[in-house]
Amino acid sequence: MKPAERARLSQLLAIESLVTLAGQIAGVFSIVFLVRTIPAQEASLFYFEAFIATTIACLLAFRIGLKRPRLWMAGAMASLCCFYLSFIFLGGRALLFVAPLFFAPYIVGFWVPFNVLYMEQTTKENRGFVSCVVFLVFPVIGVFSPLLGAYIATSVAYWVIFLCAALALMTNIFLILLGNATRSPPLAPKPSTGTLGKRLSAALFFEGAQEGVFFTATPLLAMQFATGEMALGTLFALFALVGGLASLWVGRISDKKGERARYVRIGALLSAPFILLAAFAPSLQIYTVANSAVNVALTLVPIFLFALAMDRMEKDKPSAVLTRELLLNGGRMLGAGTVVAVLFTLGGSALAVSIAYAIAAVVILGSAAVK
Repeated sequence: MKPAERARLSQLLAIESLVTLAGQIAGVFSIVFLVRTIPAQEASLFYFEAFIATTIACLLAFRIGLKRPRLWMAGAMASLCCFYLSFIFLGGRALLFVAPLFFAPYIVGFWVPFNVLYMEQTTKENRGFVSCVVFLVFPVIGVFSPLLGAYIATSVAYWVIFLCAALALMTNIFLILLGNATRSPPLAPKPSTGTLGKRLSAALFFEGAQEGVFFTATPLLAMQFATGEMALGTLFALFALVGGLASLWVGRISDKKGERARYVRIGALLSAPFILLAAFAPSLQIYTVANSAVNVALTLVPIFLFALAMDRMEKDKPSAVLTRELLLNGGRMLGAGTVVAVLFTLGGSALAVSIAYAIAAVVILGSAAVK
């Protein structure tokens, strides 16, 4: 990688770090916050609504394009600020139906240009490793920020963690508007599932379905073993740490041997039994070990599916990125909707949450079909 490319990538990582900091301080507690005021089955509607809106936003982005990516990214940060501030100024069912609407512009407006920009700094020879570095930001930030969020929520007030998240995002707006790394020509992506291929498209869809389950079911399941915010923060931090430990060396091996699909299959197949074990774990110790194993194995799936998509559409990265985002959010909508169906059918009981979480073990196997 050339020095100029490293400099741009470093700026992008700084921007990503602030987004991740906001998400890990406050975002991981969004469902926890909702469940404190409304039943779990109603709270499960939150991300289901968000992913419906995001899928629609992806389709609109194909139609209108992203003519000024930098402004889209800044606007996305403003939308995410509103998302977190709504937790301060709204409550109960008003929050449930308003906040998700701010989530969709963030996903499309920020992550599509960001992913195009960072992929422009890569080649087939280093894409797996660079992707691992970018994805590693999530677990690195996640080691301490959930603990910080939990401490603030218990020692000061819950609303302060959402304010801190909003302040981090406001800072990010300046980095986006002033930095050289976010300069980009207009993006005019087109739907490209045919170019990606049926099996890779299906794998991305099922990756999204697993994520859609986890967005809601992970905090609900964790609350069965740790009810206090500090205990929950500790669990979230631990899972983030183990999720990043195995990624860098695998990224280097994948670049050298060109076996990205193989690592996706390994990650999907290994994670499924541990998801089931975590879902029905009889104790905190078994749950912690099982979920740690899930985070190690599952890390391989998004990293290398993304790299595979870029390999196949090297000459049209914007189309690859937005098509991937559409497939992911279509899958997330399905996964989150399944959780909603289970919880409304069986109630918000511990067994219902376990069954909802276990669905991820089934849908992630769809990603193992990649070739």
